[in-house]
Amino acid sequence: MNIQIFSLHWENIDPRIPYYQKKVMDKWELPIQQHCISGFDHGEWMEWVMNRNEDTDIVWFMDVDCIVLDKEKALHYVQKAQDGTLVGHEQATNHLGEFVASRVFAAPSFMAVHRHMWRTLRKPSFKATPLADVGQNLTDVWTQRGVPVDFLRVSGFEEAKWDLPKKPQSYGIGTTFENTSYHLFESRDPANADRFVKKCEEVLK
Repeated sequence: MNIQIFSLHWENIDPRIPYYQKKVMDKWELPIQQHCISGFDHGEWMEWVMNRNEDTDIVWFMDVDCIVLDKEKALHYVQKAQDGTLVGHEQATNHLGEFVASRVFAAPSFMAVHRHMWRTLRKPSFKATPLADVGQNLTDVWTQRGVPVDFLRVSGFEEAKWDLPKKPQSYGIGTTFENTSYHLFESRDPANADRFVKKCEEVLK
């Protein structure tokens, strides 16, 4: 089973963030391909990656401000995608209205997608819409077609900011999922970038 890992960032990000993400992934011997393509829409980039890596069985997406905390656990979740299951961080979009906020989806901050299943489902879009964040439509199609979706659940956070359905203020800045991965969120804030560097340095020790 061929797995490849990808992340995207733009030139306006604090350069320490991609630097430390790669250092952590190198520590775990998980080779990550970091793409710096300023202005490239996140969802469009994900579709571009899916379409151009024909020899890849599972595409593992990570946001640039996401790192692995436990290699064995991370690979356990990613390998669940071998049977076509969509795997990702649980997330809900709070700023697009009550209906959107009521729907959990597999977030692209940590997402494993089986390429053949994606093609079988006629390449559902990763892109955001007025009623969906990046990854919501993909999750909806998987669910509607009866294909499993497996979420990494929130196991902790540093600063509460957003709700999950029926779980107010249940994740936010510096969120840990299943004690497996850490997603900073809002990495353009310099204070948050400092927080990310500190977390990475803890992992590297």
